[in-house]
Amino acid sequence: MDRRAFLAAGVTGVGVVTAGCSGLGGTTNLVNPDVETQDGGREKYLTYRRGDKRLVTVGFDQRTVPATATDQFGFRISVPHSRNTTIESFRFDLRAPRSSIDPPADVYLESPSGGLWPDITFREVENRWTRIALEDTGELGEGTMTFELIIAPNSAPATEIGIRTELELSSSGSLLNRRYRVDTSTEFEPVTE
Repeated sequence: MDRRAFLAAGVTGVGVVTAGCSGLGGTTNLVNPDVETQDGGREKYLTYRRGDKRLVTVGFDQRTVPATATDQFGFRISVPHSRNTTIESFRFDLRAPRSSIDPPADVYLESPSGGLWPDITFREVENRWTRIALEDTGELGEGTMTFELIIAPNSAPATEIGIRTELELSSSGSLLNRRYRVDTSTEFEPVTE
């Protein structure tokens, strides 16, 4: 392992979007999310739609406001989705700041709530990004997924968090089951006092 840590303590229990091209195997890429910020920039939501129907929203929520960009703060990733949509797999890569020659912030993950979770990938990958991933969510993919994090800057201030998101979704409720994919990058700019 490396500087990343898993916290077991404290367990608790986006424009009009159009679907892109269908890839191999009939998977539709969801692109151009509606982007909405709230609470003075402390919350950012990317909502993906198929036509006029919301399929999934990826939310980033700064839970605490540090005095400076070098202080640690709480951060949440949430993935609510429509009733007939299931999250089949997910991957989040985070780095704060997104690009810097200095070591990036340490990222700590609290044990997710909502049931018995299989082993989540939580490790450092290329260029010191922190990866949180699960290839098969099973029944957990039927509900909203929420991940509580702590971002702890090192020598470089956390003036931005680079976030790469990849989701595989399935949707039922019509005669055919459909598969969707989200593969996007975004930035979140933490708020300080």
